[in-house]
Amino acid sequence: MDFRARISVVEGGSPARCGGFLWLAVGKLSRCREKAAMAMAMAMAMAMAMAMAMAMAMAMAMEHAEIKVVKDQLEHEVARDHQAGLENASELWGVMDEDCRVLKELMDKTREEQDELKQMQRRLNAWVTDEGALREVRLDLLNEQDFRRLTLALITEVVATSAEDQTIELDVVGQW
Repeated sequence: MDFRARISVVEGGSPARCGGFLWLAVGKLSRCREKAAMAMAMAMAMAMAMAMAMAMAMAMAMEHAEIKVVKDQLEHEVARDHQAGLENASELWGVMDEDCRVLKELMDKTREEQDELKQMQRRLNAWVTDEGALREVRLDLLNEQDFRRLTLALITEVVATSAEDQTIELDVVGQW
């Protein structure tokens, strides 16, 4: 039975009956209101749940987007740090190459100087051993007269070789 039909029935009856029907109609109306209110409350609760679910989904999507942005930033920083590391390594290789070149030059110069010293030593040894007056002599076996002759011979040789820019050092150790 329709609610309007009940109201029309109530209007056509006696006042006592009318009050009973009215009470019944109001009771049904109030139950309908309760059901409607409950349905409305449930609909609102569902709408709120859906809104919360949508809000959570949006928050998760935003969080995912933020995570992606942070991830992209970190990847960019790692790539930039890697590139900077490569540039530093390249710069270090350049410095190391320069240091190696300088070291090689120093080693070559040292080798040349060693070769010159060896050559000078060979010439000095050849000069000392080739000259009759300059053979190895033990000064402690010489007397004063032999020492004077040897000294004169050395002075003569020094004067003769000074034109060749050779230097001779004479160390004399002895007692008289």
